Order: sequence, then C-alpha cells, then structure tokens
Amino acid sequence: MTLYKYPILYSFRRCPYAMRARFSIRLSGIKVELREILLKKKPEEFLNASIDGTVPILVISNEIIIQESLDIVNWSLKSKENGVFELHDPENLLSFCDNDFKMNLDRYKYPTRYEGINPIHHRNENVKYLTLLNSKLKYSKFLSSDELNYLDYCIFPFVRQFRNVDHIWFENLNLSQLNYWYSFIVESLEFNDIMKKYKVWESSDSPLITNFIT
Repeated sequence: MTLYKYPILYSFRRCPYAMRARFSIRLSGIKVELREILLKKKPEEFLNASIDGTVPILVISNEIIIQESLDIVNWSLKSKENGVFELHDPENLLSFCDNDFKMNLDRYKYPTRYEGINPIHHRNENVKYLTLLNSKLKYSKFLSSDELNYLDYCIFPFVRQFRNVDHIWFENLNLSQLNYWYSFIVESLEFNDIMKKYKVWESSDSPLITNFIT
C-alpha cells in the first residue's frame, strides 16, 4: 500500500456533499490535493477511483479511498488535534436531512426528473424539517450549541440548496432563527474559503495543495 503525501480530494464546487467535505477539511486543517472536476466530463482517474461516479471522494492511498461525504467528515475531524466538534446526532437531524429532506428536495428542485409528483407537496413537506431546525435554534445560536459544529456544516449545504430554488418564498416562511443561522454561515469566512473557484483539474496540472484556509 502506498500512502500519498496529501490525500486527493475530488470535488465539485456546488455539490452540497462536497461542501460538507471541504468544510470538515478546513476545520481539521489537513492539507489535501484538490481536484475540482466537472460532473458532465468526469476524468478517467476519478472514475477509476469512485464506486458510483459521485463526489466527493478522498483518495488516501492506492488502496484506501473514502467514498461517502460523512465518512470524509468523520475522518477529517477525528484527524484534527484537540478537536472540539462533536461527532454525534442524538436527535437524528442529520439522518433526516440526508434521507427525507434530500428526497423531497430533489423532487422540488428537479420535478421533471420524476413522474407523477407534485413539487409543491415536496416543498411543503420539507418545511416541517425547517420548522424543527428553527425551533432548535431558539435555544442555541447553532444546532446543538453556541458554536458552529458538525451538524451545522453537514446540514447547511442542503438548506442552502433548498433555499436557492426560491429564496423570496423561503425568507417569507417566518423562520427567523433559521434565516439568521443561514445568513451567519453564508456570510462567514469559512464559507467564503470553501467556495472559492478553482480551475477544473487536468492530469497535466501541478498538484494544488490546500486546506481551504485563507
């Protein structure tokens, strides 16, 4: 087995799963070789490493490849010295986000991909989850404490994707705590850092080493 000096992160800037991976790598301070790809033109090296052709994946060695975003998050934060981020979710907020919320989000955002669905129904189903998040934020600045943590960075990219379908409608939901939480993160240095635009990777490029910290 050959460990690479820097793990290779295949990413796509707008993908919410890739966002949570980049957030966690930034928090950990671990340096990676970033390979930004286009999902419409996936490079052969990526397809050879990925089981299902989706981002993100983290290639640690020629034998160790982390295929799922939450596994990348957990690997990153466990590798962080003196980590302060909790790796648990007692109320299953993250599980609900990745299952029910994501299912409804896809049918709301991309209704033409599915037969016999009502996108407004799926939009309204997700309001229940947003209302739950809003109620949590009445008691702390962020989802489980007054500090940004694992849950915020993992859930935020999907709330952002949902909001972007119709941001005016979203802002009129009267979920003031959720809107404040969203605005704080989207205006943060951390978000700005992980959303910087990079050249699409080509195999002839010199390695781009980063930990997404300005």
